[in-house]
Amino acid sequence: MQKQKIKVMSDRILVPLHGRKKFYGWAIADLSDFAEISKTCWTLDARGYVTGRPPNAENCVPLHRFLMMGLSKGGLVDHRTGDKLDCRRSNLRMATRAGNAQNTRLAKNNSTGFKGIRLTSHGKWNARITVNHKEKHVGNYGTREEAAAAYDIAAMEYHGEFASTNESLDLKSC
Repeated sequence: MQKQKIKVMSDRILVPLHGRKKFYGWAIADLSDFAEISKTCWTLDARGYVTGRPPNAENCVPLHRFLMMGLSKGGLVDHRTGDKLDCRRSNLRMATRAGNAQNTRLAKNNSTGFKGIRLTSHGKWNARITVNHKEKHVGNYGTREEAAAAYDIAAMEYHGEFASTNESLDLKSC
């Protein structure tokens, strides 16, 4: 297998993600980070994050943390869009544990196609949201779209810039 090299574009770089015997694809980063990124071979970890072991690092570090915090420990860095391969600084922000948890995507086992809603035994769509580790009832609605919209309003109210709404998700009709 031939190793891919960093591709330099006009405003960004594409970072190759290599495994022992596999090429995983590309991550994206800012052109201004080329010098730091190019000193390390990057790959994907089991959770889908871009990781590598930069010079002077004791262990592997996620690329998004390395770009925002260097090798310092502590603190959380969040991907605004939830795309773990997009490590451009415009997609990264410092976060608290709560903020990072609020910016979650639709769970793989979700059966409704929307975040924060479920079908009740009475045939209504129930919207709920978790705030400070407690579930809050948003309301019951006739359609799942109405419940999803109500969840989105609550998410913006309670989670602000870290809200991950149904409207922002790339959902396909279920």
